[in-house]
Amino acid sequence: MELNPIVVKEVRSRWRGRAFILLTAYVLLLAGTVLFTYQTSGYNMTRQDWENNAPRYGHDLFEAFSYMQVLGWLLIGPALTATSISGERETGLLEGLQMSPLRPGRIVWGKLSAVLLFIALMQLTALPITSTCFLMGGTSGGEFTRAFALEFATAACCAATGIYFSSVLRRSQAAITVTFCVLLGWVISSAFGLILGVGPPALASGYPAPFNKLIPELALWFGLTNPVMAMAAIVDPRSYPAFAGPTASLLFRDPVTVCIGFQAAVALILMPLAARAVRKPLPDPQVAPRRTRRAGRGSARTSEPTYEYLTEYVHLPAVANWRSTNPVLQRELRAKFRWKRLPTWVSCILVLAGAGITWWYIYEIGEIANGDHGPTGVWAFFSIIGTIANMIAVALMGAAGFAREREAKTWEALELSQLTPGEIIKAKLEAILTGCILYSMPVWPLLLFSLASQNAAHSGRDTMSIDRAIMVVASMLATLWWVTAYSLYLSWFFKRTAAAIGWALGSLTFAMVFVPIILVMLLSGSPGSGLEDILTATHPLVQVVAMLDQSEFDRSGGAAALGIVVSFIAGWVWIGLLHTSMNRQPITTVAEIS
Repeated sequence: MELNPIVVKEVRSRWRGRAFILLTAYVLLLAGTVLFTYQTSGYNMTRQDWENNAPRYGHDLFEAFSYMQVLGWLLIGPALTATSISGERETGLLEGLQMSPLRPGRIVWGKLSAVLLFIALMQLTALPITSTCFLMGGTSGGEFTRAFALEFATAACCAATGIYFSSVLRRSQAAITVTFCVLLGWVISSAFGLILGVGPPALASGYPAPFNKLIPELALWFGLTNPVMAMAAIVDPRSYPAFAGPTASLLFRDPVTVCIGFQAAVALILMPLAARAVRKPLPDPQVAPRRTRRAGRGSARTSEPTYEYLTEYVHLPAVANWRSTNPVLQRELRAKFRWKRLPTWVSCILVLAGAGITWWYIYEIGEIANGDHGPTGVWAFFSIIGTIANMIAVALMGAAGFAREREAKTWEALELSQLTPGEIIKAKLEAILTGCILYSMPVWPLLLFSLASQNAAHSGRDTMSIDRAIMVVASMLATLWWVTAYSLYLSWFFKRTAAAIGWALGSLTFAMVFVPIILVMLLSGSPGSGLEDILTATHPLVQVVAMLDQSEFDRSGGAAALGIVVSFIAGWVWIGLLHTSMNRQPITTVAEIS
């Protein structure tokens, strides 16, 4: 049987690139986790104490490994495939594949197979390190097998999602953005669905009678598809009250089984759809025939059809008619507020989702007015979710700032224009930050209404003072500022948008997820280390959480204020480095980084 040539080509091209760097970084991260756990847990223990507590430390290490790997595959899986088809389309190589004897199914399955082989290699490479959990004890072979299967299923599902959106979208940037947004929405919404499904009955008491039982049940089933929560059911079943009792013995209610089955079904559904998209070329949006008007009496009819130019995007009229003295700002803002015309069935789904969100918005306003939902809970929900979503959004837009100009061959025109580097940087910063602020406008009335609706019933348990609210907003703005500046700086050194986005998201994930874990491992056992103040000053989510509680705000408010100031300064530092790089090294002479 002949091996799929796509698999051969992808494997060879991957190992000619930076696969060694990714594999080495992955193994070093796991090895560092073992080292830090050993130093913080048992380095100062006697032999007798270590022998007595080794199983507990082995299980803690297995838990850290499991969470780290499932979160890592949620990021690495789509990053490996989100540009697999759209990148071929942008470089003009997809037409050659479409005209070859290869069927579209072999093309997409070849792309996925090559990625799955690389994922399996990464998991096998980490086995010698994860086997230290068995050396210490406390972990069974069944737990390890279930965790390994869940990690591989998560990576395969995320990779298949990336291939699907890469096949239906024209640009790699759009494919990466939509893929990560869909996966992030799935993880967050399924987590809230699980909370609603296993929470107290009071959470569903506000729904009408037919839905107060149906909605929690559907939310529970959807929550069971969350891979992080399923991993929690493996490493710590006692933290899952929903699976204690009679339902725990049912196979179809097991979270790991449901999660793996759901992800396998999603992958098997998306791959034929991706093959269909590859088989059928994308329509040309430029021209289309229209009906010829009937000529009047006495005039000859023409048999030649007339054509009209069609637009692929829907523009916001207020922004489309806006004029600016800076042409880069005008172009960037118009690009931020235009939307691609979608198929009818997708539009219907979005309309239904919008109707559901609107109903929930009105329902939440009523709950706030009645005093059932306090301002702290409302601010906690929107500030935490908003900080994460805005960080991802500005990282995607910033990383594409200069790399996309290079791909589209539009930087030469900017370079020859009379615009200075400072004006170009300012335009791109203003466009990104303005877009994020305007897109978040629907949330602000709800937040302000929750502040204005505070009454005596909330005093002492769920109040949100004005100064804490201002600090939360300042923290979010500071985070947007330095992340935008950092991603723009990274974008200057890349010729490909996909590479710039991958490095931006990867570095931010390492800084926001793994660096705090390392700090906790290093400093948690040291008295007087100031770990909480360090995390409050350096991590935006910890800042927001610290300012939502009055006692935490009184204790860590100074560290949070210092962190906000440092974030604004860091943003200016990145802007200064970008301005210096643009003056010293023109983009036409930068070495190609792919």
